[in-house]
Amino acid sequence: MRRILLLFLLAVSPLQAKQLIVAFGQDKPPFVIGKSRDGLEIELFRAALNSGGDYEMVVLHMPNNRLQTAIQSIPGIDAVASVSKTPDLNHFVDRFIYFENYAVTRKKDDIALEGIKDLQNYSVVAWQQAHLVLGDEFYQHFRPHEGQAFNSYYRELASQQSQNAMFWLRRAQVILVDKTIFKWYRQQLSLSIDTSDEVQYHPLFPGKTWYGAAFRDSQDKAAFEAGLKTIKSSGLYDLLYQTSSAFEPETPFRLDMNMP
Repeated sequence: MRRILLLFLLAVSPLQAKQLIVAFGQDKPPFVIGKSRDGLEIELFRAALNSGGDYEMVVLHMPNNRLQTAIQSIPGIDAVASVSKTPDLNHFVDRFIYFENYAVTRKKDDIALEGIKDLQNYSVVAWQQAHLVLGDEFYQHFRPHEGQAFNSYYRELASQQSQNAMFWLRRAQVILVDKTIFKWYRQQLSLSIDTSDEVQYHPLFPGKTWYGAAFRDSQDKAAFEAGLKTIKSSGLYDLLYQTSSAFEPETPFRLDMNMP
């Protein structure tokens, strides 16, 4: 993956580069691969930053739920990736990275999904707290009941590896997942289980969910914003998304066959 970037950034000189400490989340492959300082999100940020100026990016990992306030609360951090715009983020670049959520089924199961209500007819697995971000209609049908219990046909799992494995092991008929994440796990899981079935993507959640980046300094923000525009117009941005399956996990998968 780095070779793709080197071809694009060959003219960038490392001399006199400004060091920028950028905070990323943890373990959301292929966007961030564990704490390995690698992944689609990190490479997109590096490509935009170096296209907009002469920088040396230092990757800092932290829990995902701390990113939103890291600029204000942690001295020394120059930028944070994949956050939402809030009034206290002054130097914000919109539309840095996106997620595309789909309901995915096996084509041979011949499942018709015309709307969110149709999901109630099948066993469904999603990521943890999916019911909070997939819209009001989804929340009304799939929020937990008293005692934090979901309907019997619906599960949310903290591990997206387990979520995807559950689908491929036929313990769920429908998986709700970002398309890039699904394709990455499909390739990785194919080393241990059969993921060859043809699938259908049902666009029940139309549109992309975008996240931006926030900077401490206005000049760094301007350089990154210009670089992001350049890699989008050049095709590098889309290319990195298309080849995101090439990012390797930190450690080999150990599939838990006793998952629920």
